[in-house]
Amino acid sequence: MVNVPYKKTDIYDALTEEHGIFEYYFDVIMFMAVLGYREGEIETEDYLGDEDERGSIGIERFHNHNHYHAIVAALAFQKTGDPSTMADPDVHREIIPQYAAGGLKVYKREFGDVAGDPTDALANYIKSCVDDEEVIREDDELQTIIQSFDDEMFNT
Repeated sequence: MVNVPYKKTDIYDALTEEHGIFEYYFDVIMFMAVLGYREGEIETEDYLGDEDERGSIGIERFHNHNHYHAIVAALAFQKTGDPSTMADPDVHREIIPQYAAGGLKVYKREFGDVAGDPTDALANYIKSCVDDEEVIREDDELQTIIQSFDDEMFNT
Protein backbone atom coordinates (compact mmCIF):
# COMPACT_ATOMS: atom_id res chain seq x y z
CA MET A 1 0.00 0.00 0.00
CA VAL A 2 1.30 3.42 -1.00
CA ASN A 3 0.76 6.22 1.51
CA VAL A 4 0.47 9.87 0.56
CA PRO A 5 2.05 12.16 3.14
CA TYR A 6 0.54 15.65 3.24
CA LYS A 7 0.64 18.92 5.16
CA LYS A 8 -2.25 18.59 7.61
CA THR A 9 -3.22 21.79 9.36
CA ASP A 10 -6.14 22.61 11.63
CA ILE A 11 -8.04 23.62 8.48
CA TYR A 12 -8.62 19.92 7.77
CA ASP A 13 -10.32 19.46 11.14
CA ALA A 14 -12.36 22.64 10.71
CA LEU A 15 -13.65 21.62 7.27
CA THR A 16 -14.54 18.06 8.31
CA GLU A 17 -15.34 17.85 12.00
CA GLU A 18 -16.19 21.41 12.97
CA HIS A 19 -18.18 22.62 9.95
CA GLY A 20 -18.97 19.33 8.19
CA ILE A 21 -18.28 20.74 4.72
CA PHE A 22 -16.34 17.61 3.80
CA GLU A 23 -16.81 14.13 5.16
CA TYR A 24 -13.22 12.88 5.01
CA TYR A 25 -9.72 14.31 4.95
CA PHE A 26 -9.12 12.89 1.48
CA ASP A 27 -12.04 15.03 0.26
CA VAL A 28 -10.34 18.10 1.74
CA ILE A 29 -7.01 17.09 0.20
CA MET A 30 -8.61 16.77 -3.23
CA PHE A 31 -10.40 20.12 -2.85
CA MET A 32 -7.13 21.78 -1.81
CA ALA A 33 -5.25 20.17 -4.70
CA VAL A 34 -7.81 21.42 -7.24
CA LEU A 35 -7.81 24.85 -5.59
CA GLY A 36 -4.02 24.93 -5.79
CA TYR A 37 -4.05 23.91 -9.43
CA ARG A 38 -6.77 26.39 -10.39
CA GLU A 39 -4.92 29.27 -8.76
CA GLY A 40 -1.51 28.19 -10.08
CA GLU A 41 -0.19 27.44 -6.59
CA ILE A 42 1.98 24.38 -6.24
CA GLU A 43 4.34 23.95 -3.33
CA THR A 44 7.41 21.92 -4.28
CA GLU A 45 9.65 22.74 -1.30
CA ASP A 46 7.72 22.70 1.98
CA TYR A 47 4.69 20.71 0.89
CA LEU A 48 4.76 18.22 3.76
CA GLY A 49 5.24 20.67 6.62
CA ASP A 50 7.06 19.72 9.78
CA GLU A 51 6.47 16.47 11.65
CA ASP A 52 3.82 18.04 13.90
CA GLU A 53 1.55 18.87 10.97
CA ARG A 54 2.16 15.88 8.73
CA GLY A 55 -0.63 13.51 7.89
CA SER A 56 -0.64 10.36 5.80
CA ILE A 57 -3.39 8.70 3.83
CA GLY A 58 -3.51 5.64 1.58
CA ILE A 59 -3.43 6.45 -2.11
CA GLU A 60 -6.30 4.01 -2.67
CA ARG A 61 -8.60 6.68 -1.17
CA PHE A 62 -7.99 8.68 -4.35
CA HIS A 63 -7.67 5.79 -6.78
CA ASN A 64 -10.89 4.08 -5.64
CA HIS A 65 -13.00 7.13 -6.51
CA ASN A 66 -13.23 7.53 -10.29
CA HIS A 67 -13.49 11.31 -10.21
CA TYR A 68 -10.60 11.71 -7.79
CA HIS A 69 -8.48 9.25 -9.74
CA ALA A 70 -9.14 11.22 -12.93
CA ILE A 71 -8.22 14.48 -11.19
CA VAL A 72 -4.99 13.03 -9.81
CA ALA A 73 -4.07 11.62 -13.23
CA ALA A 74 -4.78 14.99 -14.86
CA LEU A 75 -2.71 16.84 -12.24
CA ALA A 76 0.19 14.45 -12.82
CA PHE A 77 0.04 15.05 -16.56
CA GLN A 78 -0.29 18.82 -16.12
CA LYS A 79 2.79 18.98 -13.94
CA THR A 80 5.00 16.61 -15.92
CA GLY A 81 3.66 16.75 -19.47
CA ASP A 82 4.27 12.99 -19.58
CA PRO A 83 1.18 10.83 -20.23
CA SER A 84 2.78 7.83 -18.48
CA THR A 85 2.60 9.68 -15.14
CA MET A 86 -1.19 9.53 -15.31
CA ALA A 87 -0.95 5.91 -14.15
CA ASP A 88 2.09 6.20 -11.86
CA PRO A 89 1.20 6.00 -8.13
CA ASP A 90 4.68 7.22 -7.16
CA VAL A 91 4.13 10.43 -9.10
CA HIS A 92 0.61 10.73 -7.67
CA ARG A 93 2.06 10.35 -4.17
CA GLU A 94 4.15 13.46 -4.80
CA ILE A 95 1.73 15.53 -6.91
CA ILE A 96 -1.28 15.31 -4.56
CA PRO A 97 0.39 16.91 -1.51
CA GLN A 98 2.21 19.51 -3.63
CA TYR A 99 -0.99 20.87 -5.13
CA ALA A 100 -2.85 20.44 -1.81
CA ALA A 101 -0.19 22.52 -0.01
CA GLY A 102 -0.60 25.16 -2.72
CA GLY A 103 -4.34 24.99 -2.14
CA LEU A 104 -3.81 25.54 1.58
CA LYS A 105 -1.98 28.79 0.73
CA VAL A 106 -4.90 29.89 -1.42
CA TYR A 107 -7.41 28.87 1.24
CA LYS A 108 -5.61 30.89 3.90
CA ARG A 109 -5.38 33.90 1.58
CA GLU A 110 -9.04 33.74 0.45
CA PHE A 111 -10.78 32.45 3.57
CA GLY A 112 -8.37 32.96 6.46
CA ASP A 113 -10.25 36.02 7.69
CA VAL A 114 -13.70 34.42 7.55
CA ALA A 115 -15.12 34.28 11.06
CA GLY A 116 -17.22 31.23 11.83
CA ASP A 117 -18.52 28.78 9.27
CA PRO A 118 -16.78 29.20 5.88
CA THR A 119 -19.46 27.31 3.92
CA ASP A 120 -21.04 30.38 2.32
CA ALA A 121 -17.66 31.92 1.52
CA LEU A 122 -16.53 28.68 -0.17
CA ALA A 123 -19.78 28.42 -2.12
CA ASN A 124 -19.50 32.04 -3.29
CA TYR A 125 -15.88 31.50 -4.30
CA ILE A 126 -16.76 28.41 -6.33
CA LYS A 127 -19.68 30.21 -7.96
CA SER A 128 -17.45 33.14 -8.87
CA CYS A 129 -14.95 30.73 -10.47
CA VAL A 130 -17.71 29.25 -12.60
CA ASP A 131 -19.05 32.70 -13.50
CA ASP A 132 -15.55 33.85 -14.50
CA GLU A 133 -15.00 31.01 -16.97
CA GLU A 134 -15.30 31.86 -20.65
CA VAL A 135 -18.36 30.45 -22.33
CA ILE A 136 -17.26 27.81 -24.81
CA ARG A 137 -19.05 27.88 -28.16
CA GLU A 138 -21.01 24.73 -28.89
CA ASP A 139 -19.14 24.09 -32.14
CA ASP A 140 -15.78 24.29 -30.38
CA GLU A 141 -13.79 21.03 -30.50
CA LEU A 142 -12.90 21.34 -26.81
CA GLN A 143 -16.60 21.47 -25.98
CA THR A 144 -17.10 18.27 -27.98
CA ILE A 145 -14.34 16.53 -26.03
CA ILE A 146 -15.70 17.74 -22.70
CA GLN A 147 -19.21 16.64 -23.60
CA SER A 148 -17.94 13.22 -24.69
CA PHE A 149 -16.05 12.83 -21.42
CA ASP A 150 -19.10 13.87 -19.40
CA ASP A 151 -21.29 11.45 -21.31
CA GLU A 152 -18.88 8.60 -20.62
CA MET A 153 -18.35 9.45 -16.94
CA PHE A 154 -21.83 10.37 -15.84
CA ASN A 155 -24.00 8.03 -17.89
CA THR A 156 -22.49 4.81 -16.54
